[in-house]
Amino acid sequence: MYSRLPAILLLICILMLPDFAVRAQDQTKKKSQSSDTIVPGEWIGYLRKFDSDSACEAKFKLVSATVENSNLEITFKVDAQQSSVSGKIGSTRKFDEWTNFEIRMQDSYDTARATARFQGTFRDHIFDGYFNAQAGESQKRGGVLCEGSIQLAPKGSIEGEALLTGKDPKMVRLERQVAALKKAKNSASQSAPAKKPAKKSIKTPAEKEAEKKAKADAEAEKIKLALLQEIQDLIAERQRQEAARQAKIKSEAQKLARLRSDQKRIAERQRKEAKRLKKLRAETEAKSKQLAALQKQQVKTSKSKIPANINFGNYHALVIGINRYRNLEPLRTAVSDAFAVAEILSSKYGFKVTTLINSNRDDILNALDNLRANLTNNDNLLVYYAGHGWLDKAGDEGYWLPANAKKNRQSGWVSNASITTNLRAIKAKHVIVLADSCYSGRLIRGTGTLMRGIEVAARNRTPSSYLEKMARKKARVVMTSGGLEPVEDGHGKHSAFAQAIIDALNDNDGVLEGSKLFNIIRRPVITNADQIPQYSDVRRAGHNGGDFLFVPQK
Repeated sequence: MYSRLPAILLLICILMLPDFAVRAQDQTKKKSQSSDTIVPGEWIGYLRKFDSDSACEAKFKLVSATVENSNLEITFKVDAQQSSVSGKIGSTRKFDEWTNFEIRMQDSYDTARATARFQGTFRDHIFDGYFNAQAGESQKRGGVLCEGSIQLAPKGSIEGEALLTGKDPKMVRLERQVAALKKAKNSASQSAPAKKPAKKSIKTPAEKEAEKKAKADAEAEKIKLALLQEIQDLIAERQRQEAARQAKIKSEAQKLARLRSDQKRIAERQRKEAKRLKKLRAETEAKSKQLAALQKQQVKTSKSKIPANINFGNYHALVIGINRYRNLEPLRTAVSDAFAVAEILSSKYGFKVTTLINSNRDDILNALDNLRANLTNNDNLLVYYAGHGWLDKAGDEGYWLPANAKKNRQSGWVSNASITTNLRAIKAKHVIVLADSCYSGRLIRGTGTLMRGIEVAARNRTPSSYLEKMARKKARVVMTSGGLEPVEDGHGKHSAFAQAIIDALNDNDGVLEGSKLFNIIRRPVITNADQIPQYSDVRRAGHNGGDFLFVPQK
């Protein structure tokens, strides 16, 4: 390539007359183009989608662009519909505006209203921008349907011609310089007046000719050097671009190789996983059949353990769980405990469950009022509470603390006295309270409290006559997670008290008395938490020697 440069330069020099005015004008123009001023008027260029944007089927085309009074307006077409976006150019030479237009959706003839963002920066008489459009499902997911680039430059500028032709701006500048020099040469040869003979001759013709030739040679040499520098810069730039392109090709090839390798590994893992899942499905199916047969056998055995001649009545439950306190420290497991207890009561024991989650004082008292109004002597009621508790030592009274409770403000608390009153007034035959809260033992201690303490002895499996007697007698009993001390919130999914109750009810397959349930859960609670559960009958609430009976329905 370099061996041909002298011949090219010689041809250019023969065709051109030295004209430093043109060079100076071009240099002045070049300097002005690097200034901070954004040229007003019409701008040209293109608006194109990215080649990789296969999900976007719409066609974008630039119609016009105008810069005026620090404002940019871009008019474009999406398919056959014309739209525009305009706005202020910021002090940092940035443009960022939104617009809307109709766009054709992928694999469809329908259109949707698209929201599009156009943004970019003016730099060296080039507007380098980007656009993206959202519509349909992509807008709901926060993704992009169409995106592409915007390139603009002043009309008539070197940069504008380069954008339209795809040429390098330096090549465009060189072509313009050559054209300008040719034009100047032709103009000078046509308009130059005939020289009048000098009246006085100071130098000889030979000297004048030599001086003229030397001057022309010097100017031609300067032009040749300038053009040579331009060509060398252009070659260097092209070489740099080619090196960058080759590096990008190499990088993309490496990425593709890694991607294929990853795909191969993923395919192998998927194959192994599919094989493993197939084996697991076969094992699961076999175990499911075994479990179904075992459950069928257990149902038969369980039904045989439940006397058919006893009317146990209907079962109801009020389950309360509070984690989120507005004015107190939150709990971790109270709500999950409540949901788990409610689920096993309804699914296995046939309870009609009312669940209160993160409820306030009014919600709890209203629920007790509804039970008081609707339950009859043929009903059984279980009240489960998981949340904060409080002992007012000065007033010798215990409280449940609902979600709206405040420290030192009893207006948001539920007292033991309120619970006792409701238990006494509710007409249900059997009532049991399961309280999993701090200081819940206050429910069973001392004069004026909800309970009086009793020792619960473990009983062997009772005969049908005993269960019939327990089913007839009225019962008001309470089981608490601890005594007069704080109890632990759960470290796992459930508290120690709730987990022990859930496990015991799950494992049970016959009629289970409340006292026997207490004997089952007492040791696990003491072992897994620093607290001792309590069980007793409710004082002054109508207890008549009965006990709460859990009867599996499935």
